[in-house]
Amino acid sequence: MADGAGGFQLYDGVVQHKVFGLHQIRYGVDLAPYDTIWNLVAAALLVAGVGLTVATQRAARLPV
Repeated sequence: MADGAGGFQLYDGVVQHKVFGLHQIRYGVDLAPYDTIWNLVAAALLVAGVGLTVATQRAARLPV
């Protein structure tokens, strides 16, 4: 679940916010700090989700 949330958030921050300019986190302020934090949180969620997925798959393969 966290990898899906992180993946979507990273897609939203990079593609929708920066490439297409569809919507921004805030308006009328310097967006660099907001974009940086948004994308760092997204990357952290993505890494955590992938780590949890790998760990649970390994645990599922262990004999009981």
